[in-house]
Amino acid sequence: MIATQTTPAVKQADPYLKAFERFEQVGASRQPAWLFPLRKAGIACFAELGFPTLRHEDWRFTNVAPIAKLPFKPVFGATNDGLTKASLTQFPFAKLPGTRLVFVNGVYSAELSSAPAHSNGIKVSSLAAALASDSALVEKHLGRYVRTEDNAFAALNNAFFQDGGFVYVPARQSVAEPVQFLFINTSKDAGATTHPRNLIVVEREAKATVIESYVSLVSAPTFTNAVTEFALGDNSIVEHCKFQDESTDAFHIAALHSHLGRAVSFSSHSIVTGAKLSRKQHPHHARR
Repeated sequence: MIATQTTPAVKQADPYLKAFERFEQVGASRQPAWLFPLRKAGIACFAELGFPTLRHEDWRFTNVAPIAKLPFKPVFGATNDGLTKASLTQFPFAKLPGTRLVFVNGVYSAELSSAPAHSNGIKVSSLAAALASDSALVEKHLGRYVRTEDNAFAALNNAFFQDGGFVYVPARQSVAEPVQFLFINTSKDAGATTHPRNLIVVEREAKATVIESYVSLVSAPTFTNAVTEFALGDNSIVEHCKFQDESTDAFHIAALHSHLGRAVSFSSHSIVTGAKLSRKQHPHHARR
């Protein structure tokens, strides 16, 4: 139970608080114990902040009222919705070699993904799998670089994220081919909401390329609320590309946060071609 004072923001957040209580009850036994303080802090922060309005300096040119008015329907069930590996060739970057992790309505699909084994300690998997197999490594970084005190959407992601991409590259190692995270929206429900969470850890003098893609196969007022965190060691080299081409009825909010070592070479590109409302919040970089 989340204890908060009754304020306009809390009243607005009430459907989210109720959904979180159900989510917490269902998922508590399936995830590491350390994760739930992060989730509870996220929902409490969101309840305090509420959705930003045009009166907020950082949001005076972005009206998110249509998102606030959507029915909140977080998507937790796994389904491929008839997709096959062959059907993925319609999406950009389909011909690139390397690992491709596919998420349908925010949930990882092993059948649609191409995830060959990596050597030299390199780990590439869904975040949900990493929480089970490498909990201590994930705990060291997850949520450490995201600022939620002035970011209601990031706080909401902390509370509700279910899955996303995970990359870990040890010191002086290199991932020769790009790693792709492909998020496909097939939901026709108004207000269907996913909270993708990606974590990329590249240690000192290591190298990687990561591509995030968000696409839709249907036209519906759905909501994607994505957060990507980077932890990059000294002298690492990382290239990141985010491509977003969702339905013209969809809403998409994304944030990129990073923690950078010394002499890091980090380039991030964003390509947006479709959504009713799309905003990538300015990257926040914390230096060591």
